[in-house]
Amino acid sequence: MFLSSEITQEDHAETLIGPAERFELTDRLRAFVNGADVFGQRLQLSGVPVDADSLDSRVVLPPAVRLKGSNGGVEILAPPSAATEEELRNRAQKRMHTIRKMDFSTNVL
Repeated sequence: MFLSSEITQEDHAETLIGPAERFELTDRLRAFVNGADVFGQRLQLSGVPVDADSLDSRVVLPPAVRLKGSNGGVEILAPPSAATEEELRNRAQKRMHTIRKMDFSTNVL
């Protein structure tokens, strides 16, 4: 769980929530939601977590992003070609580099 660095104006690493705090927040959210009335139906959460590995899944890659490039022009950051750790890391680093180089507050178009 993390907070958007766009909201906090901090680097991504500074927005991560540690395990103890994450557990506390999740537990509080669960206690708040469990038993809630949702359009006349009582929401009852299971006492056993869902095994996410048993669910069908599909990977959705990030789309191309338009960024402000040099001289105020538009630079298109292509989507990653595969859902590998290396591809995603490289794309994130390139995006971060471009945003920092061209001014974070006005970069994403």
